[in-house]
Parts: sequence; C-alpha cells; structure tokens
Amino acid sequence: MSACAGLGDRVRGIQFALLLAVATQRVFLLDWPSDPFPIHIASRPSQIDWTMPAHMSRREAHLFLSWYSCWKSLPCAVPKNHRFPSLSYLPMQTKHSLVSGLLSFETPPTVNILRHDLRAIWRPYKVIRIAERLGYTAVQALLDNQRLQPYLGELSQYSKRDVKRLLTQMIFYPSESVSERMHRFGLQQAPYVGVHVRSGEDFGESDHRFDLVKSNLTTASLQILRCVTSAFQNNTLPLNSTSDRVLDMYVASDSKTLKVLMAQHAKRFNVRVHSLSSTAMHLAVNRREGVRSVEGWREMFRNVFVDLFMLSKSVALFTTGSGFSDAAWSLSENTPFFRIELDKRNPDANCNLKRIYER
Repeated sequence: MSACAGLGDRVRGIQFALLLAVATQRVFLLDWPSDPFPIHIASRPSQIDWTMPAHMSRREAHLFLSWYSCWKSLPCAVPKNHRFPSLSYLPMQTKHSLVSGLLSFETPPTVNILRHDLRAIWRPYKVIRIAERLGYTAVQALLDNQRLQPYLGELSQYSKRDVKRLLTQMIFYPSESVSERMHRFGLQQAPYVGVHVRSGEDFGESDHRFDLVKSNLTTASLQILRCVTSAFQNNTLPLNSTSDRVLDMYVASDSKTLKVLMAQHAKRFNVRVHSLSSTAMHLAVNRREGVRSVEGWREMFRNVFVDLFMLSKSVALFTTGSGFSDAAWSLSENTPFFRIELDKRNPDANCNLKRIYER
C-alpha cells in the first residue's frame, strides 16, 4: 500500500480492482491496512459485498499485484524520488498498454510496467491481492478496453463518468458510527452546499498547488464564501428558497484554521457553516502531532468518511481541486460540481467557478 495515497486515490483504486476482477473473472483482495485503519469502522458494503468470505484465507496461494508509487519515506510529490513511476506520471497510451497487459494476464505481479519484455503467468491463480492505489488514474483506460464491455450489462448505456459514479455508490455506504456523526449536524432534511478546500497542510502535498490558500487563509476563506454565495444570489444554482434565507454550508478541509475562519466570517454572507471540529485525515500519512493513541488515529480516519459522505449529500459541491472531492461527487446523485478558482492578483475579488464534468 502506498503510504502517500489519499482517500480519493483509494476510491479510484477500488473502482479499478472491481472492474478488473469482473473483466478477468478473478477474486481480488485489496491490500487495505487492517490496523489502525480497518475500513469497516467507516464504511460498509452497499450493493456489492466486498467483505472477505470466512472460508477465504490470505494464506491461500495467490499473487500480489503491487504498485510502488513511492520509495521509502520520500514524499510522493517529487517524481525523481519514485522507484517506479507513479501512474499519475504515465502518458495515457502507457496506461492503456498496462490495462491491456493485465486483461491478457501478461503483466507480472511486481514489475516496473514500463519494461514490457517481462512476462509472468498468473492465469492459474483465482485469487490475486492488489495494492489499492494501482488504479490511481487507470480507471478510464480500463473502461475503454473492449474486453470489459461484455460484462458491463446495463452500465454500458451510461457515460464513463457515470459508470464510475454508479460503481462508487454500489461499493460504499456509511457505517453506523459515521451515520451517527452525520446526524449530529441536523442537516438530514435541510438543503446545504458542500465545500472542500485543500490547503496543503497535510504531509505529502506539494506546496505550490496550494500556495494561494495556504499563504493567506483569511483571504482564501473570504473569497470562497463570496464565490459560493454569489452562485445562489445570481440564480446560477437556485436553492428553491427566498433570497434572505440563511445558506447552510458544510466545509471539509485539511486545515482546522481555515474552517474556523470561514465560520467566523460566515454571518456577513448570510451563511451558517457546519464542519467537524476535530481533525480529519484526508491523506494516508498525516502529521502525527497530538495523536498518540490508535483510537485517536481511528477517529481521524472515521472523520474523513464523515466529510466524504456529508459532501456527497450536498445540493451543490464546490472544491479547490482534489481527488477527495471527486470521490465525494461519485457518491452523490449527480450533484452540480464546481471548481473554485481563486483570484491570485486581487485578493478582494470574487473567485471564478468552473463546472466540472470529469477530471
């Protein structure tokens, strides 16, 4: 398992593993860590039972389909530090070649996939263990492959974007503990908007992507509030309510400071901000300051699923850009999805909104 994979990466990896299992008629065991982050504390099967049957043991003879995206403890963001290149750095043609090799049982279980002179026979194996980040950006390539088409059935009538969304909904459903935390916000019947802001304060993020947010959290919070509320005031996104209604907004972020600032400034925009007061672990590797117990880490892991499902149930979703928000949209009922583009030249200006249809 990659130490740097965030939840968005893992969701795509699970989508990839599911499609690959269908296309190859094999059983795939996802290499999800069991401790201290067992997935069942945050999510349970929806329409597809992905739990391991009692009769199946990990000691069974199986191959391990690995993907080395980082080397030792080096950050994922620096390509030269990769032992094997991350899928995110491969051209689409190479990703399609990888998928074709997997479906033909030609790709070795542990290999630099850029070297196609290597072959491994894995046809005799019915059980294959797979690193969940293997499908980081290869889901699209797999959906494009003709070998998968006969197995899609009714899904074949949907766009590839919607297939990803429907697959995610068939896999994930909030656990009881996550549902209980969601109900505490009291938004079950109230329409609200979801906002996800990646500040880059988590370990493993490349700072330059988030400089505008991280350099001035106050400015960023004001721009985001102004931008989102203007979308409703201008009837870009009607909320079926009067113009003087307080707008409920659920904010998820890797920055606790940003969430506090948005709550402080919300009243001037006629907004009521809801967010977790405790830390959510949006990446697999997070700063460990102040978290000493296993239960503390599990709480952070559970919180990130609270953020995920709360964002997915919003009437409109706004993001500064992340795989995490993509995963939240995949769990939604085709919620309007917008990227927030902050104005770097004029901090006092409104930001721009760009409709997202597919990454």
